[in-house]
Amino acid sequence: MDTLTHFVNGAGELFEGFLKQAHLVSIFLGLVLSFGVTQWVKSAIRLRYHKRAADPQDRMTEEESIARHRLVVRTVACLTGLIATFLTWPDGSVQYRIVWALTVGFASPTIYWIVLRIAARRWPDLAAAVSSDSKLPEDEK
Repeated sequence: MDTLTHFVNGAGELFEGFLKQAHLVSIFLGLVLSFGVTQWVKSAIRLRYHKRAADPQDRMTEEESIARHRLVVRTVACLTGLIATFLTWPDGSVQYRIVWALTVGFASPTIYWIVLRIAARRWPDLAAAVSSDSKLPEDEK
């Protein structure tokens, strides 16, 4: 029990120390909100266009449809990370807010991709369980 108490106290102190680093918290919030909103939007897009092309007359090729999907998802990730970081940046001039917001915004799709690949290699069962692509039959991915 003493070890558990020591672990919980240490984790609490670590978390409190992290919260004191307001700039890191702002970056973290920007990334987490970007990841979360992007997942939500991806699900909404998939529900909307599942089993039918984005273009009602089916003039888009599958490659064009995939490219459009990726552009929308990456744009949402970028804008969400940018706005969240800009709004939560603790101090400094507007120029610093803008630069850091742009950095987090444009980096969030790439960071998400890296984190996802690492998680998929480390915990393949978990990655398959949370992936919306794994719920589709092979011919619809």
